[in-house]
Amino acid sequence: MPRIVNVNLPNDKTIEAGLMKIKGIGLTRAQLICAYLEIAKTKKFSELSKDKIKEISNFIDTNFVISGKLNREKVLNIKGLIKMSSYRGFRHVKGLPCRGQRTRTNATTARKLKRLKKK
Repeated sequence: MPRIVNVNLPNDKTIEAGLMKIKGIGLTRAQLICAYLEIAKTKKFSELSKDKIKEISNFIDTNFVISGKLNREKVLNIKGLIKMSSYRGFRHVKGLPCRGQRTRTNATTARKLKRLKKK
């Protein structure tokens, strides 16, 4: 199992599908990585050399925000919204949907989470 950016990737899946296991890389980015590094999408990780795996890892590190960095950035963005006292920041603090979803009958998950936070 090759390890890229602290994620174990399956040997039996194609490179395109395996790269999507990394948080922050979806289908489009996986295809872009394969195209840029000139790797066939249908190849499997077991067929790649260690040099190619290092090349993929370096490319991902230099060009994309992924995994831990992505989580950290997301949390900092939410803290920024709260700090500037925006509407979305207040909704995050209250544990309610902040993108205009209906709350009268739906958003039960958000309200459950809100109840758990109070205890």
